[in-house]
Amino acid sequence: VFSHIAEQAAAKGSRICILVHRQELLRQASASLYSLGVRHGLISPRHRMDLSAHVQVASVQTLARRLHKLPAGLFQLLVVDEAHHSNAGTWAKVLDHFASARALGVTATPCRTDGRGLGEWYSAMVQGPTAAELTASAHLAPARVLAPPGPSLVGLRKRMGDYDLNQAGQILQAGQAMGDCLAHYRRYLDGQTAIAFCCSVAHAEAV
Repeated sequence: VFSHIAEQAAAKGSRICILVHRQELLRQASASLYSLGVRHGLISPRHRMDLSAHVQVASVQTLARRLHKLPAGLFQLLVVDEAHHSNAGTWAKVLDHFASARALGVTATPCRTDGRGLGEWYSAMVQGPTAAELTASAHLAPARVLAPPGPSLVGLRKRMGDYDLNQAGQILQAGQAMGDCLAHYRRYLDGQTAIAFCCSVAHAEAV
């Protein structure tokens, strides 16, 4: 969605910066723009900064370190991926620098764990359809969910706001969270296709 918005804004002559916080998200955003034929630059440690393109995809950490090289009015639109991070120091520094630009925040998790709101940066929230609504409209297959009580996440380390996947994998390999995968498969899905979602290579191997 935000790639289409960036495409349309660039076609009107605006300059857009898409802010991301991980290399894989930078690659995903870049691939999406390429699929639409949108010329864009990349601002990250692994790329030479070329501001000639109207659309830029930027690692927020790299952009924050290079703000002294960039005019405050350079962009007319900031697209903030994982926008629940907006209150964090590095993100806020970038948003403050480009304060004259409109900000579009996108996130699947608008509720921060510290309870802080996002009204400092955004004036309205547009909510997408719920899983129930998508199921009712036949965009999702109906699901029956069977799960043990969730494992405790107390003490689980975070990196850039996300859980440490290796440590999470260790927790998910222990006790009731792991369970007996084969017995449960045979009980509920015997003979049917199944997909296991795991959070690390070690977790996948254990499953």
